[in-house]
Amino acid sequence: MTCAEKRKSAKVARCLERTGHAGCLKVPPIVGKLTMRAEADGKLKKHGERFSGKSKSKSESGGCSMTIEFTVPGRPVPMARPRVTSRGTYTPQECRIYKHCVASIARASMLANDYMMFESEPLECRVRFIFPLPKTRKNPWATSRPDLDNLYKAVTDAMNGIVYKDDAQIVRASIEKAYEINGDGRAEIWVREIV
Repeated sequence: MTCAEKRKSAKVARCLERTGHAGCLKVPPIVGKLTMRAEADGKLKKHGERFSGKSKSKSESGGCSMTIEFTVPGRPVPMARPRVTSRGTYTPQECRIYKHCVASIARASMLANDYMMFESEPLECRVRFIFPLPKTRKNPWATSRPDLDNLYKAVTDAMNGIVYKDDAQIVRASIEKAYEINGDGRAEIWVREIV
């Protein structure tokens, strides 16, 4: 390893420690859960049952909709504007690392449940961003930075090509930002097919 590579890896390690995402690059083999919900008759398949791995239409699946849920540990990081320098354009490292964490956990969750990405189905996405409670605050709402839309953009961009083909498939969204008394923060993500 060259000196430049050592400096770069040390810089990445410091960034991971600072943001609380040090464990994201080593994702446990089974994270998240995949459930099939039969909304028509109100039945829920057993948690251990697995989907066959192919996306089914509404008529083939009997009105079932696929749902995938997973949690990304660590303080959520918003999507940052690309920086322009004399060497070119780049995305800040903290944002790149967070998007990699989301993508890694989403991929591990999809693989653990033998599931393939949504190709063209309309989707609903719910994301809840939880931040550590600040020492001082004026009200119970999480009204401080980062902006909710930038947080959401980082998560949905990271899932492109993993959970769904393109984030343009999301036609319904619910986004929330909240505080947590104990903990380092997290992002709870829930994506389901609309049938």
